[in-house]
Formats: sequence, C-alpha cells, structure tokens
Amino acid sequence: MIKSAESIYSSARGTEPEDHPPVLTLETPNVEDIARVIWERQHNALHRSSVAHVVNWRDHTRPSRFWNEFVLDARAVLSLLHSEHIKYQNKRV
Repeated sequence: MIKSAESIYSSARGTEPEDHPPVLTLETPNVEDIARVIWERQHNALHRSSVAHVVNWRDHTRPSRFWNEFVLDARAVLSLLHSEHIKYQNKRV
C-alpha cells in the first residue's frame, strides 16, 4: 500500500525517464492507491483558494463517476505495466 502520495509526487518532480532503473521488481500496486496518487498530484496543483481544493479523496459531495475516472487512469497504468512486464519476460526466454 502506498503510504504517502506526496512523497511519490515530490520524488517524481524533475525526473527524466532515464533517471529510473530500466527494470523494476515490485508487487502490483493497488488500483485505488494509484488512482489516489493521480488525484493528489492534480489536486496539489490547484490554487489553494480553488473550490475544488477543499475536497478530499473520495469525498461524497462528488459523484462516484468523477472518482471512477481516476480509477480508470490507474487501471490504464497497470495495464501498461503488465504489458511491458510480459514483453520483458518474453525477451528473457
């Protein structure tokens, strides 16, 4: 489980793809955690006086359809990671 989305976001700022190792070994992250990190990154970019800035993750004042868009983004990320993992495994065989 991802403990702090802010630490992930701040460590990703200013990094280029080549700054990351070419091969990662990890347990598949939880879709909800990835969705929350995506939302937090966008949320943190909002101006503090923005009405949307006072909303918390999965706030019930927003329709579930709104939150599900972040989950769809997270699933897309996992799908890409899975696809790349399969390609990597096939190259090693």
